[in-house]
Amino acid sequence: MKRRIARMIVGVLAAASLLTGSAVAEEAAKPITPAWTMEDAVQQMRDEYQGGTVMPAERTGQFREFRLHIAEFEHEITDGVKVKAWGFGYEGQPVSVPGPTIRAKQGDLVRIHIKNETDQPHSLHSHGITSVDEVNDGVPHVTGAYIMPGETFTYQFVASESGTHWYHCHVQTSLHQDMGMYGAMIIEDAAKPTWDREFVMMVDEWDTHRDPADAVTKPTYNYFVVNGKAGKSVPDMIIPEDEIARIRLINAGFESHALHLHGTHFVITHKDGYQLPLPQRADTLNIAPGETYDVLVKGRDGVFPWHDHNSLAVTDSGVYPGGMLMHTRGSAARRFDETQTFTPVPVEGEIHNQGHHPGDEGHVIDHDDHQTAAPKNGAPPVVNAGVVVPETTFGQAVPFDPKAPAQALAAATGRVVEVKLEARRALMEVAPGDSREVWTFNGQVPAPTIRVRQGDTVRITLTNKDPEMEHGLDFHAGQMDSGTFHQAIKPGESITFDYVANYPGLFYYHCSAGPVIMHIANGMFGAMIVDPPDYVATGTEYVLVQHEWYDAAGGLDAVLSGQPTAVAINGVAAQYVERPLTARAGEKVRFYFVNAGANNFAGFHVIGEIFDAVWPDGNPKNLKRGVQTVTVPPGGAVVTDLVAEAGAYPVLTHSLGDATMGALGVLRVDPVSGAAVRVLYDGQDLSAQARLEEGRTFVSAAAFAAAAQVDYSFEPVGGRVMVAGRLISDDAVRLDGAGGAPLVWVRSLALAVGAVVEWDQVSFTVTVSP
Repeated sequence: MKRRIARMIVGVLAAASLLTGSAVAEEAAKPITPAWTMEDAVQQMRDEYQGGTVMPAERTGQFREFRLHIAEFEHEITDGVKVKAWGFGYEGQPVSVPGPTIRAKQGDLVRIHIKNETDQPHSLHSHGITSVDEVNDGVPHVTGAYIMPGETFTYQFVASESGTHWYHCHVQTSLHQDMGMYGAMIIEDAAKPTWDREFVMMVDEWDTHRDPADAVTKPTYNYFVVNGKAGKSVPDMIIPEDEIARIRLINAGFESHALHLHGTHFVITHKDGYQLPLPQRADTLNIAPGETYDVLVKGRDGVFPWHDHNSLAVTDSGVYPGGMLMHTRGSAARRFDETQTFTPVPVEGEIHNQGHHPGDEGHVIDHDDHQTAAPKNGAPPVVNAGVVVPETTFGQAVPFDPKAPAQALAAATGRVVEVKLEARRALMEVAPGDSREVWTFNGQVPAPTIRVRQGDTVRITLTNKDPEMEHGLDFHAGQMDSGTFHQAIKPGESITFDYVANYPGLFYYHCSAGPVIMHIANGMFGAMIVDPPDYVATGTEYVLVQHEWYDAAGGLDAVLSGQPTAVAINGVAAQYVERPLTARAGEKVRFYFVNAGANNFAGFHVIGEIFDAVWPDGNPKNLKRGVQTVTVPPGGAVVTDLVAEAGAYPVLTHSLGDATMGALGVLRVDPVSGAAVRVLYDGQDLSAQARLEEGRTFVSAAAFAAAAQVDYSFEPVGGRVMVAGRLISDDAVRLDGAGGAPLVWVRSLALAVGAVVEWDQVSFTVTVSP
C-alpha cells in the first residue's frame, strides 16, 4: 500500500509537470519503465472495488430526480438532410440527438423517470455505471423490464464512481442506438474544476436510407456526425488562447474513429471515466464503440480542424469535406511571415451539448421518497431543474435565449392567444461560483418572453407546481381589477384569466404573491411584447431583462438591504461578455430592455453608439431620437434601435456599480462579407452584384438579366460551372427565392478567395416579363 501511495505522489508530480509544460523534453526522453506489477493490480482490485449494488442508504450526496420522455421526431443532420429519429428529452421539452446531458455528483442517489411516447418498446442503460442492480442496468432481455408504449419506468442508482459516462437504449440496440437514442451522463467528483471550459463531444454514424421498420437491415453509413450534426452544421469549439478546455469524448456509434487535432496536441487524462496513471500526450486518438476519453486542449491562435483521420468519415454522403469534421477556434490568428494579422470570423454558438441541458442536474431532493422537504440549510427544495445551462468559461448558467421570439408563446386561435405558465423551482448558477435554487415560471430565469399583437385577447393559465409556496401573477400589460390576477394560487392549483392587450409596447410581468419583492428577487419575472397591428420585425431583436440577485441565505432582510451580490442580464451575471450578442454591420439592432429590479434603477447604454430611436415602455407614440442613455425604473421598460459599424460595443447599465457586478455584456457587430470570388458570365464581370453567404456565392437574377439586356424570370433546368477550366458540378447551379427576388447561386465550398468562377453554357427556361 505504501508503494502504491508513493507511486501516486510521483504520478501527480509528473502530471503537474506535464500539464504546466515544464521539463517536457526531459520527460519525453526518459525510458519507459513499468509503473506496476500484476500483484499490484490484483491488490488494487481487492482494496478499491467493493462490487455489487450500492444501496440507497449508502448515498453520501444529494437525491437527484430527472424526468425524461422518448419520442419520434425529424432530425436534421445538416442542411436539408432530415431523417426519422427516436430521441430522449426532458419532460415538456423537445427530444434531441444526442439526448440531454445528465449530470450528478459522486455519491448522489439518481432517479430517472422515463415516459415512452413512441409505438416501440425502449429502455435506458447507464453505460459505465457499475453500482446498479440488474433491473436498473436497463437490459430488458435479461430482466424483461421494457418501457412499453405509453408507459413510464423509473431507473435509480447511487452514483458511486465519478467520470464521463453515457446512456443509450438497450432494446434492439443496433437499431435504436442508430436511431439516435443516446446521451452523455457526467458524474462529477468533489474536486473544484481547474480547467476553463468544458465540452461534450459524442461521435456517431448515420445511414439516412435505413428503414427503421426493418430491424435486421445491415446499415450502410453515409453520414458521420458530431453531437448529431455533420460537416458545416457542426459548430466550432471556441477555446481562446491560453485557456484550458476539458473535452469529454464519447463514441456512441458502431465504428472506431481516429480523432485527429491539427495545430496542437491534447493530453489524455481519463478513459471510460477512470483517471489514467499518467496523462498522455497525443494528436490522434482512436476511440472504439462505447469508449469514453477525457482530454485537455489548450487554446491557441487561429482556426484548426479536428476530424476523423479516416477520410471517408469526413464526407457527407461521399462529398468531401463534411461528416466528422469540426474546428477549434482560438484567438486572433498570427501569420508566420508577420505580414498580416487577422481575426477569424466568430461562429455564433459553440458546440452542442457543451454544457447542461434543461434539467441536467435533476431535481435535488433532500430525502429518498417522492415527497419534497426543505433542505437542511432552510432553502426551498428544487422540484424542477428546467433551466438551459450551457457551460462557458466559468460554467455559469445561460438560461435565456435573448433573441426576441417572432410570435407568441402559444399559437393564436382567432384573436385569442393562450399562454400557459407553471410556477416551479429550479437549480442554476447565477454568477461564477454562485449556484442556487431559484423560483421560476416554466423553469427559467427570466420567464418566457410572451409576444402578441395589440387587440389580442390574452388567456393566461398559471399552474402552481411549487409544493410549498403560493404564487400569483401581475401583468403590467393588463388593464383589469387586481383581484382578477393578484390571487395567491396554492400548491397544485391553477387559475385562468383573460385580458385584452389594448396598448402596444414592452411590458413586465412577475409573481404577485407576497412578499412580492422576495418572489421577484428569486427569479419570478419576464417580458411581454405587444406589437402594433402592422408591425413587421426587421434586423436583429434582443430581449434583455436586468435584475439583481441577493444573498440567498439572507432572506427578506438581504433583499430589503438593497445590496445585491450580483446584478444580471437575463439571469446570469456578465454572461454576454464571453458570449456576445451578435449583429451585422449596417443592420438595425432593436433592444427590448426591461428592468425587473427589484430595487435599482438602470441606465441603459451602449458604449460607442447613440440610440437612433427610443420608445419608453415601447409605445410607438413615445418616440425620442438621438438618446445616449435611457433611465429605466424598476418595473419599467424601453425599446431602442441602433445601427452600428463592425466592432465590439459594450452593453451595460450606466449605474456603474451594478455594471461591475454583472449588468453588462458585449454587442459584437460583424462585417458583411463581400464577394469572395470573381464571377464572370457571358464575358461580363458580375462580381459587384455578388455576395458570399454560408459557403455559397450568390448573384441576383436581375444581374444576369442585365448582362443579357433582357428582363427575365428564370427557372434553371441545367448548367455547369467551370473554375480555372475545371468542371465543378453539372448541377451546381440553383435558383432560390421563389416568390421574391430570385438568386442564382453556385456551390463554392471548395473555392478559395480570389478564384474566378466562369459560368459556361448555363441554360434556363426563359420567360420575357410583360
